[in-house]
Amino acid sequence: MSRPLTAHATLSSKGQLVIPKALREALGLHSGSEVLLTTESDGSLNLSPLKEPVDALFGMLHEEGRERVDVDEAILDVVREKHR
Repeated sequence: MSRPLTAHATLSSKGQLVIPKALREALGLHSGSEVLLTTESDGSLNLSPLKEPVDALFGMLHEEGRERVDVDEAILDVVREKHR
């Protein structure tokens, strides 16, 4: 983020807070994102995005029609070829 963003939000009767779209986009938040909330001594509340778990990255490089490769087998092939 190049400059701080501010936005107004209202707490619902259920204690839910909707993070405005501009802030979600700036922080890279989407449905299912996890955040860390921290209170400060001055009464302010900080929200920090948590990094995505590795499992969330599964399939992100998938291309339609691309052949799947067994990485372990590919490494073994290179090692076998190198030591012939």
